Amino acid sequence: MNKSNKKNIVIKNGSLKMGGGERVLVDVLQNIDTTKYKLILLIDDDNGNDNIFLTDIPECVDVYFLRPQSLVKKIDYYYKKRKRNIFDKIFYNYYLWKNIKTSEIRTLEILKKLFDKGNNIDVFVDFSGGARKYIDKIAANKKIIWRHISISEYKTKSKLERYGNYANRYDILVSICESMKKEIEESLQFLKHKIKTIYNPIDFDRIINMSNQIDGLTIEEEALINKEYILTVSRLDNGQKDFDTLINSYKNAYEKGFDKNLYIIGDGSDREYIEKLISNNNLGEKVKILGIQKNPYVWMKYSDFFILSSREEGFPTVLLEAMALGKAVISTNCPTGPNEILKNGACGILIPMEDVDEMSGAMLKLIRDEK
Repeated sequence: MNKSNKKNIVIKNGSLKMGGGERVLVDVLQNIDTTKYKLILLIDDDNGNDNIFLTDIPECVDVYFLRPQSLVKKIDYYYKKRKRNIFDKIFYNYYLWKNIKTSEIRTLEILKKLFDKGNNIDVFVDFSGGARKYIDKIAANKKIIWRHISISEYKTKSKLERYGNYANRYDILVSICESMKKEIEESLQFLKHKIKTIYNPIDFDRIINMSNQIDGLTIEEEALINKEYILTVSRLDNGQKDFDTLINSYKNAYEKGFDKNLYIIGDGSDREYIEKLISNNNLGEKVKILGIQKNPYVWMKYSDFFILSSREEGFPTVLLEAMALGKAVISTNCPTGPNEILKNGACGILIPMEDVDEMSGAMLKLIRDEK
Protein backbone atom coordinates (compact mmCIF):
# COMPACT_ATOMS: atom_id res chain seq x y z
CA MET A 1 0.00 0.00 0.00
CA ASN A 2 2.88 2.37 0.69
CA LYS A 3 5.56 2.16 -2.00
CA SER A 4 7.18 5.46 -1.02
CA ASN A 5 9.54 6.09 1.87
CA LYS A 6 6.73 7.50 3.97
CA LYS A 7 6.17 6.19 7.47
CA ASN A 8 2.83 4.47 8.05
CA ILE A 9 0.77 5.94 10.88
CA VAL A 10 -2.53 4.34 11.89
CA ILE A 11 -4.76 6.44 14.14
CA LYS A 12 -7.87 4.98 15.78
CA ASN A 13 -10.66 7.05 17.34
CA GLY A 14 -14.20 6.49 18.55
CA SER A 15 -16.22 8.75 16.27
CA LEU A 16 -16.34 11.82 14.05
CA LYS A 17 -19.34 13.33 15.83
CA MET A 18 -19.25 16.82 17.28
CA GLY A 19 -17.02 16.75 20.35
CA GLY A 20 -13.87 18.18 21.86
CA GLY A 21 -11.79 15.06 21.27
CA GLU A 22 -12.92 14.85 17.66
CA ARG A 23 -12.06 18.53 17.09
CA VAL A 24 -8.57 17.86 18.48
CA LEU A 25 -8.20 14.79 16.24
CA VAL A 26 -8.95 16.86 13.13
CA ASP A 27 -6.46 19.54 14.20
CA VAL A 28 -3.80 16.87 14.77
CA LEU A 29 -4.44 15.32 11.33
CA GLN A 30 -4.31 18.70 9.64
CA ASN A 31 -0.92 19.43 11.23
CA ILE A 32 0.88 16.19 10.33
CA ASP A 33 3.34 16.49 7.43
CA THR A 34 1.77 14.17 4.85
CA THR A 35 4.88 14.35 2.65
CA LYS A 36 6.60 12.24 5.30
CA TYR A 37 3.75 10.12 6.65
CA LYS A 38 1.00 7.94 5.19
CA LEU A 39 -2.09 8.30 7.41
CA ILE A 40 -4.77 5.66 7.96
CA LEU A 41 -7.72 6.60 10.18
CA LEU A 42 -9.88 3.94 11.85
CA ILE A 43 -13.17 5.21 13.31
CA ASP A 44 -15.27 2.97 15.55
CA ASP A 45 -18.74 4.38 14.91
CA ASP A 46 -20.30 5.27 11.58
CA ASN A 47 -22.85 7.88 12.67
CA GLY A 48 -24.08 8.73 9.17
CA ASN A 49 -25.12 12.37 8.94
CA ASP A 50 -23.69 12.97 12.42
CA ASN A 51 -20.13 12.35 11.16
CA ILE A 52 -19.73 16.12 11.42
CA PHE A 53 -15.94 16.19 11.06
CA LEU A 54 -15.67 13.78 8.13
CA THR A 55 -15.44 16.62 5.62
CA ASP A 56 -12.60 18.20 7.63
CA ILE A 57 -10.34 15.15 7.34
CA PRO A 58 -7.51 15.84 4.85
CA GLU A 59 -8.17 14.12 1.51
CA CYS A 60 -4.91 12.17 1.68
CA VAL A 61 -6.07 10.35 4.84
CA ASP A 62 -7.66 6.93 4.25
CA VAL A 63 -10.73 6.58 6.51
CA TYR A 64 -12.31 3.27 7.55
CA PHE A 65 -15.40 2.86 9.74
CA LEU A 66 -15.44 -0.21 11.96
CA ARG A 67 -19.06 -0.41 13.15
CA PRO A 68 -22.12 0.10 10.91
CA GLN A 69 -24.86 2.58 11.74
CA SER A 70 -27.30 -0.20 12.57
CA LEU A 71 -25.08 -1.45 15.40
CA VAL A 72 -24.31 2.06 16.64
CA LYS A 73 -28.05 2.81 16.88
CA LYS A 74 -28.66 -0.39 18.83
CA ILE A 75 -26.17 0.47 21.56
CA ASP A 76 -27.48 4.05 21.76
CA TYR A 77 -31.05 2.78 22.06
CA TYR A 78 -30.33 0.32 24.85
CA TYR A 79 -27.97 2.73 26.63
CA LYS A 80 -30.92 5.04 27.21
CA LYS A 81 -33.17 2.15 28.37
CA ARG A 82 -30.63 0.13 30.34
CA LYS A 83 -31.91 1.18 33.78
CA ARG A 84 -35.59 0.52 33.13
CA ASN A 85 -35.70 -3.25 33.51
CA ILE A 86 -33.48 -6.31 33.63
CA PHE A 87 -34.16 -7.27 30.00
CA ASP A 88 -33.04 -3.91 28.63
CA LYS A 89 -29.92 -4.15 30.78
CA ILE A 90 -29.18 -7.61 29.36
CA PHE A 91 -29.63 -6.33 25.79
CA TYR A 92 -27.43 -3.31 26.55
CA ASN A 93 -24.63 -5.50 27.91
CA TYR A 94 -24.91 -7.79 24.88
CA TYR A 95 -24.67 -4.94 22.35
CA LEU A 96 -21.88 -3.35 24.37
CA TRP A 97 -19.90 -6.59 24.08
CA LYS A 98 -20.80 -6.86 20.39
CA ASN A 99 -19.65 -3.29 19.77
CA ILE A 100 -16.27 -3.91 21.36
CA LYS A 101 -15.82 -7.26 19.60
CA THR A 102 -16.84 -5.86 16.21
CA SER A 103 -14.32 -3.04 16.58
CA GLU A 104 -11.57 -5.51 17.42
CA ILE A 105 -12.38 -7.90 14.55
CA ARG A 106 -12.70 -5.13 11.95
CA THR A 107 -9.51 -3.40 13.15
CA LEU A 108 -7.47 -6.57 12.77
CA GLU A 109 -9.10 -7.40 9.41
CA ILE A 110 -8.36 -3.98 7.94
CA LEU A 111 -4.80 -3.88 9.22
CA LYS A 112 -4.11 -7.37 7.90
CA LYS A 113 -5.44 -6.38 4.48
CA LEU A 114 -3.40 -3.16 4.39
CA PHE A 115 -0.15 -4.47 5.82
CA ASP A 116 0.15 -8.10 4.71
CA LYS A 117 2.55 -7.37 1.85
CA GLY A 118 5.68 -6.64 3.81
CA ASN A 119 4.62 -3.16 4.90
CA ASN A 120 4.91 -2.24 8.56
CA ILE A 121 2.79 -0.09 10.83
CA ASP A 122 5.41 2.33 12.04
CA VAL A 123 3.16 3.97 14.62
CA PHE A 124 -0.27 2.93 15.92
CA VAL A 125 -2.02 5.77 17.78
CA ASP A 126 -4.94 4.76 19.98
CA PHE A 127 -6.39 8.25 20.13
CA SER A 128 -9.49 7.39 22.20
CA GLY A 129 -8.06 4.41 24.11
CA GLY A 130 -10.64 2.07 22.60
CA ALA A 131 -8.12 -0.53 21.42
CA ARG A 132 -6.44 -1.10 24.77
CA LYS A 133 -8.07 -4.49 25.37
CA TYR A 134 -6.62 -5.94 22.16
CA ILE A 135 -3.58 -3.75 21.58
CA ASP A 136 -1.28 -6.79 22.00
CA LYS A 137 -2.79 -8.26 18.82
CA ILE A 138 -1.71 -5.25 16.74
CA ALA A 139 1.76 -5.45 15.24
CA ALA A 140 3.32 -1.97 15.19
CA ASN A 141 6.82 -0.67 15.73
CA LYS A 142 5.53 1.85 18.24
CA LYS A 143 2.19 2.05 20.04
CA ILE A 144 0.82 5.26 21.57
CA ILE A 145 -2.26 5.77 23.73
CA TRP A 146 -3.72 9.27 24.11
CA ARG A 147 -5.36 10.36 27.36
CA HIS A 148 -8.05 13.05 26.99
CA ILE A 149 -9.68 13.11 30.42
CA SER A 150 -8.58 13.07 34.03
CA ILE A 151 -8.04 9.60 35.50
CA SER A 152 -10.35 10.72 38.32
CA GLU A 153 -13.10 9.18 36.16
CA TYR A 154 -11.98 5.82 37.60
CA LYS A 155 -13.83 5.85 40.90
CA THR A 156 -12.29 2.70 42.36
CA LYS A 157 -8.72 1.56 42.83
CA SER A 158 -9.34 -1.62 40.84
CA LYS A 159 -10.62 0.31 37.80
CA LEU A 160 -7.67 2.69 37.95
CA GLU A 161 -5.19 -0.19 38.17
CA ARG A 162 -6.91 -1.96 35.29
CA TYR A 163 -6.50 1.13 33.11
CA GLY A 164 -2.86 1.41 34.18
CA ASN A 165 -2.18 -2.20 33.22
CA TYR A 166 -3.74 -1.64 29.80
CA ALA A 167 -1.79 1.60 29.28
CA ASN A 168 1.42 -0.17 30.20
CA ARG A 169 1.12 -2.23 27.01
CA TYR A 170 1.87 0.90 24.96
CA ASP A 171 5.24 2.52 24.38
CA ILE A 172 4.03 6.04 25.08
CA LEU A 173 1.13 7.50 27.07
CA VAL A 174 0.24 11.01 25.91
CA SER A 175 -1.19 13.39 28.49
CA ILE A 176 -2.65 16.63 27.19
CA CYS A 177 -1.48 18.94 29.98
CA GLU A 178 1.07 19.02 32.77
CA SER A 179 -1.53 18.70 35.53
CA MET A 180 -2.78 15.48 33.93
CA LYS A 181 0.77 14.19 33.66
CA LYS A 182 1.35 14.88 37.35
CA GLU A 183 -1.93 13.20 38.27
CA ILE A 184 -1.00 10.03 36.37
CA GLU A 185 2.55 9.99 37.76
CA GLU A 186 1.22 10.19 41.32
CA SER A 187 -1.48 7.53 40.87
CA LEU A 188 0.23 5.11 38.46
CA GLN A 189 3.92 5.52 39.18
CA PHE A 190 4.95 2.53 37.04
CA LEU A 191 3.86 4.53 33.94
CA LYS A 192 6.00 7.55 34.79
CA HIS A 193 8.72 6.82 32.22
CA LYS A 194 6.14 6.49 29.41
CA ILE A 195 4.24 9.76 29.83
CA LYS A 196 4.71 12.59 27.32
CA THR A 197 2.74 15.84 27.39
CA ILE A 198 1.35 17.10 24.08
CA TYR A 199 -1.03 20.04 24.36
CA ASN A 200 -4.03 20.09 22.05
CA PRO A 201 -3.31 22.13 18.90
CA ILE A 202 -5.50 25.20 18.52
CA ASP A 203 -5.93 27.14 15.28
CA PHE A 204 -6.76 30.62 16.54
CA ASP A 205 -7.08 32.10 13.04
CA ARG A 206 -9.71 29.47 12.17
CA ILE A 207 -11.64 30.22 15.36
CA ILE A 208 -11.68 33.96 14.70
CA ASN A 209 -12.61 33.52 11.03
CA MET A 210 -15.46 31.12 11.85
CA SER A 211 -16.77 33.45 14.56
CA ASN A 212 -17.50 36.01 11.83
CA GLN A 213 -19.55 33.60 9.68
CA ILE A 214 -22.98 34.57 10.96
CA ASP A 215 -24.64 34.12 7.56
CA GLY A 216 -25.01 30.34 8.11
CA LEU A 217 -27.68 30.74 10.79
CA THR A 218 -31.37 29.97 10.34
CA ILE A 219 -34.00 32.66 10.96
CA GLU A 220 -34.77 31.09 14.35
CA GLU A 221 -31.09 31.05 15.28
CA GLU A 222 -30.67 34.67 14.24
CA ALA A 223 -33.45 35.60 16.64
CA LEU A 224 -31.75 33.71 19.47
CA ILE A 225 -28.27 35.10 18.83
CA ASN A 226 -29.58 38.67 18.95
CA LYS A 227 -30.66 38.19 22.58
CA GLU A 228 -28.37 38.54 25.58
CA TYR A 229 -27.07 35.14 26.67
CA ILE A 230 -24.31 33.15 28.30
CA LEU A 231 -22.99 29.98 26.72
CA THR A 232 -21.69 26.51 27.40
CA VAL A 233 -20.49 24.02 24.77
CA SER A 234 -20.49 20.46 25.97
CA ARG A 235 -21.48 16.86 25.37
CA LEU A 236 -24.82 16.29 27.10
CA ASP A 237 -23.44 13.88 29.68
CA ASN A 238 -24.70 14.82 33.12
CA GLY A 239 -22.27 12.55 34.93
CA GLN A 240 -19.13 14.24 33.66
CA LYS A 241 -20.44 17.66 32.68
CA ASP A 242 -22.76 18.16 35.70
CA PHE A 243 -25.75 19.94 34.21
CA ASP A 244 -27.55 19.59 37.54
CA THR A 245 -25.25 22.19 39.06
CA LEU A 246 -25.33 24.38 35.94
CA ILE A 247 -29.14 24.52 35.68
CA ASN A 248 -29.69 24.92 39.43
CA SER A 249 -27.05 27.66 39.55
CA TYR A 250 -28.67 29.47 36.65
CA LYS A 251 -32.07 29.25 38.36
CA ASN A 252 -30.58 30.60 41.59
CA ALA A 253 -28.96 33.51 39.75
CA TYR A 254 -32.13 34.18 37.71
CA GLU A 255 -34.18 34.45 40.89
CA LYS A 256 -31.68 37.05 42.14
CA GLY A 257 -31.92 39.23 39.03
CA PHE A 258 -29.72 37.51 36.41
CA ASP A 259 -31.44 38.60 33.19
CA LYS A 260 -29.54 36.77 30.43
CA ASN A 261 -30.49 33.52 28.71
CA LEU A 262 -28.41 30.35 28.91
CA TYR A 263 -27.64 28.54 25.65
CA ILE A 264 -26.25 25.02 25.57
CA ILE A 265 -24.51 23.76 22.42
CA GLY A 266 -24.14 20.00 22.21
CA ASP A 267 -25.93 16.68 22.18
CA GLY A 268 -25.59 13.38 23.97
CA SER A 269 -27.17 10.52 25.84
CA ASP A 270 -28.55 12.67 28.68
CA ARG A 271 -30.34 15.22 26.52
CA GLU A 272 -33.81 14.02 27.58
CA TYR A 273 -32.83 14.23 31.26
CA ILE A 274 -31.46 17.76 30.85
CA GLU A 275 -34.55 18.89 28.95
CA LYS A 276 -36.72 17.62 31.83
CA LEU A 277 -34.46 19.40 34.31
CA ILE A 278 -34.97 22.65 32.43
CA SER A 279 -38.73 22.10 32.18
CA ASN A 280 -39.15 21.09 35.83
CA ASN A 281 -37.47 24.34 36.86
CA ASN A 282 -39.77 26.37 34.58
CA LEU A 283 -36.79 27.66 32.60
CA GLY A 284 -37.97 26.69 29.11
CA GLU A 285 -38.10 30.32 27.97
CA LYS A 286 -34.64 31.12 29.30
CA VAL A 287 -32.51 28.00 28.79
CA LYS A 288 -32.15 26.68 25.23
CA ILE A 289 -30.42 23.54 23.99
CA LEU A 290 -29.14 24.41 20.51
CA GLY A 291 -27.96 20.89 19.69
CA ILE A 292 -24.95 20.20 17.52
CA GLN A 293 -23.50 23.32 15.88
CA LYS A 294 -20.70 22.85 13.35
CA ASN A 295 -19.72 26.44 14.06
CA PRO A 296 -19.98 27.12 17.81
CA TYR A 297 -17.61 30.09 17.53
CA VAL A 298 -20.17 32.51 16.17
CA TRP A 299 -22.27 31.76 19.28
CA MET A 300 -19.21 32.30 21.48
CA LYS A 301 -18.50 35.64 19.84
CA TYR A 302 -21.93 37.07 20.63
CA SER A 303 -22.24 35.59 24.12
CA ASP A 304 -21.72 37.67 27.26
CA PHE A 305 -19.48 35.06 28.86
CA PHE A 306 -18.69 31.34 28.82
CA ILE A 307 -19.28 28.79 31.56
CA LEU A 308 -18.00 25.25 32.20
CA SER A 309 -19.56 23.11 34.95
CA SER A 310 -17.65 19.82 34.60
CA ARG A 311 -16.73 17.32 37.31
CA GLU A 312 -13.76 16.13 35.27
CA GLU A 313 -11.98 17.21 32.11
CA GLY A 314 -8.69 16.63 30.36
CA PHE A 315 -7.58 19.98 28.98
CA PRO A 316 -10.80 21.78 27.99
CA THR A 317 -9.75 23.67 24.87
CA VAL A 318 -13.25 25.13 24.74
CA LEU A 319 -12.11 27.52 27.50
CA LEU A 320 -9.18 28.66 25.36
CA GLU A 321 -11.45 29.03 22.33
CA ALA A 322 -13.83 31.28 24.27
CA MET A 323 -10.92 33.29 25.66
CA ALA A 324 -9.47 33.65 22.15
CA LEU A 325 -12.70 35.45 21.28
CA GLY A 326 -12.33 37.81 24.23
CA LYS A 327 -14.83 36.13 26.53
CA ALA A 328 -14.63 36.04 30.30
CA VAL A 329 -15.02 32.50 31.61
CA ILE A 330 -16.33 30.71 34.68
CA SER A 331 -15.09 27.17 35.23
CA THR A 332 -15.21 24.57 37.92
CA ASN A 333 -11.80 23.73 39.31
CA CYS A 334 -12.12 20.13 38.18
CA PRO A 335 -9.31 17.74 37.37
CA THR A 336 -7.58 18.42 35.04
CA GLY A 337 -6.93 21.53 32.94
CA PRO A 338 -9.02 24.52 34.07
CA ASN A 339 -6.63 25.54 36.85
CA GLU A 340 -3.70 25.31 34.43
CA ILE A 341 -5.52 27.28 31.70
CA LEU A 342 -6.81 29.99 34.04
CA LYS A 343 -3.55 30.27 36.00
CA ASN A 344 -5.20 29.46 39.32
CA GLY A 345 -7.94 32.03 38.77
CA ALA A 346 -5.81 34.88 37.42
CA CYS A 347 -7.36 34.60 33.92
CA GLY A 348 -10.91 33.60 34.80
CA ILE A 349 -13.20 32.64 37.66
CA LEU A 350 -12.48 29.22 39.19
CA ILE A 351 -15.12 27.76 41.49
CA PRO A 352 -15.43 24.49 43.44
CA MET A 353 -17.18 21.61 41.72
CA GLU A 354 -20.88 21.00 42.42
CA ASP A 355 -21.23 24.34 44.27
CA VAL A 356 -24.48 26.02 43.24
CA ASP A 357 -23.99 29.10 45.43
CA GLU A 358 -20.47 29.77 44.12
CA MET A 359 -21.49 29.28 40.49
CA SER A 360 -24.59 31.46 40.71
CA GLY A 361 -22.56 34.08 42.58
CA ALA A 362 -19.96 34.08 39.80
CA MET A 363 -22.71 34.57 37.20
CA LEU A 364 -24.05 37.58 39.07
CA LYS A 365 -20.54 38.96 39.59
CA LEU A 366 -19.80 38.97 35.86
CA ILE A 367 -22.87 41.03 34.98
CA ARG A 368 -22.43 43.45 37.88
CA ASP A 369 -18.66 43.98 37.79
CA GLU A 370 -17.41 45.01 34.34
CA LYS A 371 -13.77 45.00 35.49
